[in-house]
Amino acid sequence: MRSVIARFDVLPSSLVALVCAGAIQAIGRGFVLPFTLLYLHEVAGLSLSQAGIALSATTFFGLLVGPAWGAAIDRWGARAVMVAGAMGQAASLAALATGGSLKTVLVAMAVLNACQAATYPSQATLVSTLADGAARAKLFGLTFFLNNFAVGVAGGIAGWVVGNGSPNAYRLLYGIDSIAFVAAALVVAVWVPPVLARRSPASNNAGYAAVLRLPAFRRSMVVAFTLTFLGPALLQVSAPLLVEEMSEVPAGRVSWIFIANTVVIVVLQPLLLGRLARLPPHRAVMTAAALGIGATVVVAFVGAVGLDGTRGFAIVAGVAVMIALAEVVTAPALGPLVNTVAPDHLRGRFNAGLSFAFGLAFVACPMMAGVIVDSRYVTVLVLVGVLLVVATVQAVRRLAELAGQTKVHEAEQSSETPAR
Repeated sequence: MRSVIARFDVLPSSLVALVCAGAIQAIGRGFVLPFTLLYLHEVAGLSLSQAGIALSATTFFGLLVGPAWGAAIDRWGARAVMVAGAMGQAASLAALATGGSLKTVLVAMAVLNACQAATYPSQATLVSTLADGAARAKLFGLTFFLNNFAVGVAGGIAGWVVGNGSPNAYRLLYGIDSIAFVAAALVVAVWVPPVLARRSPASNNAGYAAVLRLPAFRRSMVVAFTLTFLGPALLQVSAPLLVEEMSEVPAGRVSWIFIANTVVIVVLQPLLLGRLARLPPHRAVMTAAALGIGATVVVAFVGAVGLDGTRGFAIVAGVAVMIALAEVVTAPALGPLVNTVAPDHLRGRFNAGLSFAFGLAFVACPMMAGVIVDSRYVTVLVLVGVLLVVATVQAVRRLAELAGQTKVHEAEQSSETPAR
């Protein structure tokens, strides 16, 4: 933690404010993230199956809205979008805190997820606009660390607040979350400067059909999808399924798997951030992809063999650690790599594309749930992982080449600019 505080001392105030705003939002998310399903059940009166459907539907709605935020960032600036998204989340959380009718709750959940989709692309675009080089990589890693740390701490506090799970306790959590997002919006509005990207004459008319024709955009989405599918999405789906199959292990122990994942991230990210920031981004991504396919092979092995007891549980915990290492390596690499190859006037769309790919992986991975625990399909799971990694390696090599060309071009432009 001391190393994290030391990094704040060398950052300009605008970047400190931006990182702090992201951490405040993460604290708010941490308060409600573990209890959203229970809120819909206890407060809105839905059955658990209905609550699950409602949560999936509103989450998918947010995924679909995400690309629109990218266009808004390129048109009006990332700061304006980050503030608007935070205030939209605050308003919807306030509506959820007051309860209301079922219709009000569902509309508020839809608005909440739609506005959440603005968070990553706006923050990533601001970081990439206000910092470059190693500083940009460190900021992406620092933001990832603080978000995980804040969510973990807030989740622990929220568990204490909820207690036995009364409806008023859930409302209180959503009220606290609403206040957190108002605070984050104020921090960004007051201390982060409005920065607009250099724009081309055609930037206003560059829709996603045109952006999708850019090889760099498509490759970025392939890399983001693969690293998420073979990383946190795989862990989210496989850990509960594999632990459920272990008759000697209580189902509640699955939470230990996710705690192990978070602890590894929180401990290692600040320790390795300086070294990882100096590592070429394409090598970091390839390392993460290798860890991802390794985790996939282990999951397939446990699902096929059906290990039970302490040994099986320890192996699944090892998968959580492998995926945590992949996330630690990826955090200061993927965002900077993509934002280096992204044209300035399309950076918002590129970051929104990354966010969409992250979300799409979390939608697609549960579809593999039956494959994970069925020994007949172990080859299918491994083959899917291998194909994704091969595509990712090819994509990241081309992105690295393009990033190198971009840096050379920027250096040439800088040298040709006359001093004033």
